[in-house]
Amino acid sequence: MTNTPLAFDSVPGTHSVPLFPALIATGHACALAARLFFTGYAHRARILCPVICMIFICFHATSPAAQEPPLRYITEETVPDNYTENGVLKGVSVEVLHEIWKIMGEAKRPIEVLPWTQAFREAQKTPNTVIFTMIRNSEREALFKWAGPVRTSRFVLVADRKAGIRITSPQQLHNYRIGTAVDDINETYLVKLGIPLTKLDRAASSTQNLEKFKNGRFDLLPYPETGIVTALKSQGMNPRNYQVVFTLAENKLYFAFHKDTPDSTVLKFQQALDAIRKNGTLNKILKKYNVGSVMK
Repeated sequence: MTNTPLAFDSVPGTHSVPLFPALIATGHACALAARLFFTGYAHRARILCPVICMIFICFHATSPAAQEPPLRYITEETVPDNYTENGVLKGVSVEVLHEIWKIMGEAKRPIEVLPWTQAFREAQKTPNTVIFTMIRNSEREALFKWAGPVRTSRFVLVADRKAGIRITSPQQLHNYRIGTAVDDINETYLVKLGIPLTKLDRAASSTQNLEKFKNGRFDLLPYPETGIVTALKSQGMNPRNYQVVFTLAENKLYFAFHKDTPDSTVLKFQQALDAIRKNGTLNKILKKYNVGSVMK
């Protein structure tokens, strides 16, 4: 007959000292210390105290409570970085994340797709949360910890060709209605160019903003240049009927971690990203989505 090991004989998910023997060792040490103390050998009992403490410290360090908690991953619908097609979440950032998990030896985890406003706030208030991918700038720097960059993104304003819009200076932007997603980086760019938030037609998400643009609610749509063709097609719009009329900015995209995430966790993630950059995997993903080569 084969002996069945007890369920609590070891700590699941660790490669540490088994739990049950550690408890037995601790019990024996405590019993011996008590016997020495009450039989007149208190000085020897004191010698055992550090041993008992070390057993407890080692047990705590290898217990589940001491392990880094799992990360929660959240994103939004933005082509070509993260978007749903036929019920499957895909895109540059999604594939990069999958490759990072492989390097880190982690199984795939759920990825939540939320409206940008909600995702941005969740990432700030909920510990162990990662939002991706996001522009890293001075306004956001202290709000998160960062791993990246994944790639460079150019942000532009798009207009209907039939409207005949020509913009040669930021001052001319005041003459047009501009739609944005609340808390999106494009709002930051526009405010810096002198457009107050009160003059923007704001939506809860990039998808909702696209729908409003399709319905003629505003004149200019801010969007990442590499994703605009796919985004327009997703709304049944012909990209040939639209054109880029102004460049807002060019920046790099990062994974952003809640600011209380352990530095060791962020470093491990960064090292995995650096590894797929070095082995050519990142470049292959960027080329697959036609977004150019990786930055050096």
